[in-house]
Amino acid sequence: MVKMVDKIDRSIYWKGALLAFSLFIFSLLLGYYIELDKTEKIKNTINSINLAIDSSSTMMFFIQQTKSKKDCQALSIGINELWMETNRLRNQLEEQNTNIMIKNDELKTFYYLTNIKLFLLTRDYKDVCQKNFSNILLFYTAFVSCPECSVQGKILDEIRDECKGSVAVFAFPLDVKNIIALNLIQSYYNITKVPSLVINEKKYEGLLSKNEIKNIIGC
Repeated sequence: MVKMVDKIDRSIYWKGALLAFSLFIFSLLLGYYIELDKTEKIKNTINSINLAIDSSSTMMFFIQQTKSKKDCQALSIGINELWMETNRLRNQLEEQNTNIMIKNDELKTFYYLTNIKLFLLTRDYKDVCQKNFSNILLFYTAFVSCPECSVQGKILDEIRDECKGSVAVFAFPLDVKNIIALNLIQSYYNITKVPSLVINEKKYEGLLSKNEIKNIIGC
């Protein structure tokens, strides 16, 4: 009788363990496919942003060729939307980065290149349409811990919110060496330390306070 009870207890134990393991595997797979779906949506967003950048670049080329400034207003609306959409995309990528099951190196490379294209378009737009706003580049590290870089990024987010429409912020990693376009920008501005800022083409090394940046850009 005791042996039969012991056998039944063991059977219940193993069934429970098997059920718990099955639920664990199911939750892992479910989480994995949810993250895959998020990744696919981010890819689609990047593709949409690239298409919009290409469209705006074509409009910019037309304005340069015709020397007509009347289309600058339409271009302004599109570029402001691109700034906001690219910032939202950066936040989504940071959330994705916390999931160890999803390798998003290719996704981040695609994003870096998209951000470079938007920065170059923004520079041309500022010059050709003679717009009065500030371009700010933040250089940080993607693979090495940099607490000051994180602080600088949060300060820039606050400034962007407080100075809406008058500040464009672009963030580029200094320690990514396999993207030629990114390395060219690093070399052009002679970036060797993090955090570093380039504000309206002038380089500033080290952490800057909100007031210091606001004084520089006049916001």
